[in-house]
Amino acid sequence: MKCEYCGSEIDVHDLYCSSCGSKNPNYSPAYEKISRDLDDPEDIDKTFNFTKDTTPHPQPLVNNPNNRTQKDLKYDKDAKTLSILGIVFACLGFNIVSVILSVVALSNASKSSTKKYKTLAIIALIVSVALTVLYSILSATTNIFKMFKS
Repeated sequence: MKCEYCGSEIDVHDLYCSSCGSKNPNYSPAYEKISRDLDDPEDIDKTFNFTKDTTPHPQPLVNNPNNRTQKDLKYDKDAKTLSILGIVFACLGFNIVSVILSVVALSNASKSSTKKYKTLAIIALIVSVALTVLYSILSATTNIFKMFKS
């Protein structure tokens, strides 16, 4: 059986997909029910000849209504943080740093499947470039006025 979110192979007895952590809609709790009915849960393996699954399964994502993967959450968090830092550095006058941070934020936002913070990253890039141009114009006009004043 394949996971309907990521397409990897999962067993009907797996509650969560081991690749993306999404809940298996075809989950069959029969194994757990039978084991609760027996006096010794270890008897189920002997009775039904089940082998225990020893492969580690990732914990399901908590508060994840859209079934987003850990990678998406990381890309979104990085994009949000870098976008905000890009705007702050642009306002402080660190123009090159702000443009670089904004470009990296846009890259991370584009890698996420949700594209949740892509707009914020684009705004950060626009603000960074606009303030860079503004600071350059102000610097040039200040130098021109100093030339004429002397």
